[in-house]
Amino acid sequence: MVCLLLSAAGLGLIAYSRNAATWNVVPAAPRDFGELSPQTSSGKEMSEVGFLGVVIATHTVDLAPKVNGRVDAVHVRLGDRVNTNAPIATLDTAALRHDLKMGEAKLGIARAEAAKSETELRQLDEELEAFTTLSQSGNVSAKELSAAQHRNQAASASLEAARARVSEAEAQVLQLKQTLADAYIRAPFAGVISDRFVDPGAMVGPSVPIARLVSADNLRVRFAVPEQMAGGISTGMAVQAWVSATGTQLSGVVENVAPEVDIASRMIIAEAKLDPTEAKKAIPSGAVARVSIIAPIHTGAR
Repeated sequence: MVCLLLSAAGLGLIAYSRNAATWNVVPAAPRDFGELSPQTSSGKEMSEVGFLGVVIATHTVDLAPKVNGRVDAVHVRLGDRVNTNAPIATLDTAALRHDLKMGEAKLGIARAEAAKSETELRQLDEELEAFTTLSQSGNVSAKELSAAQHRNQAASASLEAARARVSEAEAQVLQLKQTLADAYIRAPFAGVISDRFVDPGAMVGPSVPIARLVSADNLRVRFAVPEQMAGGISTGMAVQAWVSATGTQLSGVVENVAPEVDIASRMIIAEAKLDPTEAKKAIPSGAVARVSIIAPIHTGAR
């Protein structure tokens, strides 16, 4: 009996010692970004840190007409590359062209009436000058001279009215031509069609866009930097952005750094301009990128 008790006690001590060894193991503290702050880390460590970012287009615009109308044709498709001033869509211009013809005809009539009034006024000017000379020699009465003056004043007023009608008609024609030009939607800059919203026959207007255009060869990457590392990042620093979706690595330069920390994420937002020669590759706007600061390389840009 005594032997059995001693054996049990020995086994218990062995088990206790093993558990104690397990309980005394303290897990290593996780590495935080504070360990990689520029003040304590080397340039090699900085270059190995990756920040999550997104590739963005420098320019993005929803193309919409300035006037209301029905779409006659859409000249682009999703993914098409277009140059500056390239046609994007055309509205139905039949009614506008009819109104323009009517306006031009009205302008022609107004100009003809103005020319007629100018001729009549010149004739009455000559008549008034003759009557004035004859009146001085006593060959024309004062009543006849007064009548000639009234006719001259009436002709002058008629000419002014005719010229006003010409100006009004010219303004209407100019407005119709501008409206007709606005019916042709063109690209304000070179880029890629990232979305197409309507098809021919749809009603559109200033608040109803036809397509979205993004600049393709002038890209940037916007990335978030932990506040512990914010002091080591400034404008002009070189970066590398790895876009896993396309397996592409791009180089760039930091151009903007936010002056404050985002309260929710405790991050500083920075933005770098990518090398335009490299950005001509098929990099879609909105692609996720992993950004590394190449420290302590600095371009000197400010």
